[in-house]
Amino acid sequence: MTSTKLRKRNFTPIEYSNFNFERREFTRLLTSPREPFELPDLTEGFFPDEVDMKIIGKKQAKTVSSFKDISTMLGISFKDALYHTQAHVIGKGLIKGYSVYLYKPDFRLEISFSEKETLEELSRIPSMYLAYKLDDKTYYALVFDNSSRLLDYLDFISSLKSKDTIEVYIHPFNEKYLFTASIPYEHFENGRWNFNTEIMMFRAEKLVKKIEEKDEGRQGE
Repeated sequence: MTSTKLRKRNFTPIEYSNFNFERREFTRLLTSPREPFELPDLTEGFFPDEVDMKIIGKKQAKTVSSFKDISTMLGISFKDALYHTQAHVIGKGLIKGYSVYLYKPDFRLEISFSEKETLEELSRIPSMYLAYKLDDKTYYALVFDNSSRLLDYLDFISSLKSKDTIEVYIHPFNEKYLFTASIPYEHFENGRWNFNTEIMMFRAEKLVKKIEEKDEGRQGE
């Protein structure tokens, strides 16, 4: 078995120029492709520390956390929380960007393809927010939206299949199918990740068992 690695990632902010703010949904595709949002490489040999990783994890767990909230949760000063966020997390490019959702998404599309021109066309979908390329030259694009737009997007993607081999995966986005977690920042020490694979497997097996028991309980209702 061979493994593939991430070769390039493009973050594309959601485009609201065709958004109906009363109905809270997009009205149509964009007329032209979008350019990805790219920050210059500012690392210059920089390595994040434990505080940086904890800030990212806490923001992932609760995105509306203020600097005061973070300083309290981590037991550091407000000044330190502000500095690490601005100088390291944002300033050194540890995060690529922010997405603002003015609608309630209920599905995610994962689209695989092989041509760069297809990526340009897919960027006309206003809620496409991320695309990446693997070292096997396969592209993936992610769309996050609500079901009112699903059929239109699928029709548009189908129209591109004459020039590329495209596969589409639909992932429901609700409490039944969704599980989210922050990065495991507690395993980041002295500038590197340290994991005990046996403990990880044990916890994963417990989680799988818990999900299976929950599904069995739903089926018995």
